[in-house]
Amino acid sequence: MRVQEAIEEYRYNITRLTDATQRWYNDKLKVFGAWCDAQNIELEKLKPRDIGAFIDTLRPRVNPHTQKLISSYTLNGYGRVIRAFLSWCAREYEDTVSPKLSQRVVLPKIEQRLIETFTIEHLRALFAACEREFREELRLRDRAILSLLIDTGLRANELVTLTLGNVHISPEEGWIIVMGKGRKEREMSLGTKSRQTLHKYIRRYRKQTRPEDVVFVSRFHKPMTVNGLDTIIYRLGRWANVKGVRVSAHTFRHTFAVNFMLGGGDVYLLSRMLGHSTVSITENYLKDMKTQQARKQTHSVLDNMEKGK
Repeated sequence: MRVQEAIEEYRYNITRLTDATQRWYNDKLKVFGAWCDAQNIELEKLKPRDIGAFIDTLRPRVNPHTQKLISSYTLNGYGRVIRAFLSWCAREYEDTVSPKLSQRVVLPKIEQRLIETFTIEHLRALFAACEREFREELRLRDRAILSLLIDTGLRANELVTLTLGNVHISPEEGWIIVMGKGRKEREMSLGTKSRQTLHKYIRRYRKQTRPEDVVFVSRFHKPMTVNGLDTIIYRLGRWANVKGVRVSAHTFRHTFAVNFMLGGGDVYLLSRMLGHSTVSITENYLKDMKTQQARKQTHSVLDNMEKGK
């Protein structure tokens, strides 16, 4: 049996997962299945050394966005996805695939590196870059996106799936309801500046839509995707000439976490705000904190940036 055929069946087994997670699985398994076809390796002949050989073929590849070698985190992700797939195969095709196969898959080690965060100067440059969009609608949209990312630490998928019905804004306060991993909801409060920016975008360009519609759309007024969000952020980073730090939604998330703690925040509260399952995951976000900077900033990074003008 071709590995690709099993992968096609496996796709129906993961429909309970979020759309973003399904894409994450499918994209990686598509590459793996194509490699097995090229090597004429069928499912019943698959060995742990074959998975290792496949992972090795990925190491020299370059990430098209960063122009750097694929990260150890991505390589580890391939290993985890293949391991989960083979575990399912052992249950589905028990006469063909041994349960020991998935257990013997060696996951590539993740290199522990400090994750650089944005400086106030980076953020100002990124907001200024929004003015280069050719329509006012897009300029407001981009500012609202950056505002939410830095003020809440949302994941990329959480931002693009945010619906109008889950945005609650008044002159005095504002919050959003986010659908996180595992389809778990959580509330996130908004600072003054992000509340104003988001309200202006919705009032001018999204007020006639239904509550179940997403907040952010493309320039063609289609629901925004994670890839579309990445494109916007990369473009703003290029226009802003940001150097020395990866310009991505994930960097905004780390920047939010670090600055929340520098403002005197509580790590357990931060863990809930980020939607983490354990505090240990949250602590990994804080490796590049400098203790001498603690409590020098307010919790709202965006409001603090505005005050420093």
